[in-house]
Amino acid sequence: MERESRSAKKREVEALQKLALSIAKLSEKQIERLSLPEELYAAILTYKKLNSNGALRRQAQYLGVLMREADPDVIQALMKQLQNFK
Repeated sequence: MERESRSAKKREVEALQKLALSIAKLSEKQIERLSLPEELYAAILTYKKLNSNGALRRQAQYLGVLMREADPDVIQALMKQLQNFK
């Protein structure tokens, strides 16, 4: 049984964080249609309201943590559906 390298784990977390940030770029109506877990949805809306660079960075890291708990495959599939509607 091989252990996943630390670098591979970091890349995975960064990818989930990027996905969360791309969701945050959508309109609130589109985000609602994704049917995200309530905590993740609230955190994304909070991110959209922030202005301070430090606060944005911390919130983005928090989004990455929440994304690890959510099913990223389902979220990515929903993102593709939304992109098809545009």
